[in-house]
Amino acid sequence: MATVTIVGCGGAVDQPATGEATQPQVSDAATAAPVRPSPLPATPAVTIVATATPQPTNTPSAAQAISELGGRLRIASVPPVQQFVGSWLGTTTAANMQVRPFSDPLIHTDRFDGSLVPGLATSWEANEDGTQWTFHLRDDVEFQHGWGKFSANDVPHSTGLIVKEDAIASDTGIFRELFGNTYDDVINKRGGRGRQHRSIQRASP
Repeated sequence: MATVTIVGCGGAVDQPATGEATQPQVSDAATAAPVRPSPLPATPAVTIVATATPQPTNTPSAAQAISELGGRLRIASVPPVQQFVGSWLGTTTAANMQVRPFSDPLIHTDRFDGSLVPGLATSWEANEDGTQWTFHLRDDVEFQHGWGKFSANDVPHSTGLIVKEDAIASDTGIFRELFGNTYDDVINKRGGRGRQHRSIQRASP
């Protein structure tokens, strides 16, 4: 049997060779204590300043010269329940879009802030208890096809159409409550629930 002699400071020691694996030596670097990572530099503080977004102004564009009358205007919208030219038969916003190009109200709403702006009425005011309104109407509006000039008589006529028996507008019920249940009630100044009301007339300048 062969033997291996290991010589050290303490003298020679004879040890028999065995088949056991020798434990690997571990370097000092692997057994050293873990090093704490260096802290990252602090992120500088960020200041957020809120700035108000300017509201677009409702500035009318300059009128363009019209070289030719007529033509076709196409508008993309939800289709209405029916085709019509009477605003008193409309029940949806899409229906109103059909009559707006040729039918004007007394008062418009501003497209930016919803405030009331003049339409066919240049100004308006109410009495102290809010039961009577006075509308000052424009005097420079002409109907098409020679139907004459817009006047105070056209206002109760248009109101009467909204309360007619065949009217299905979403605000028909409100108009009937205020002005009467039929066209004749409005024209003859008979308000809803038998109340009397004054027909809308042109205010004195």
